[in-house]
Amino acid sequence: MKKVGLVGYGYWGSKLARCFKQLGALTVIADRDSNTSNRAMEEQDVPS
Repeated sequence: MKKVGLVGYGYWGSKLARCFKQLGALTVIADRDSNTSNRAMEEQDVPS
């Protein structure tokens, strides 16, 4: 399985993150706002 890093955690980013996480492919989430990135990583249970 390929691994995915998601850039942007807006409206669609949160939905894509959930789907990639369910597939076991999500490795990192990045956003221009570091607080958003940290929150997204916690919400999706992605190790930092």
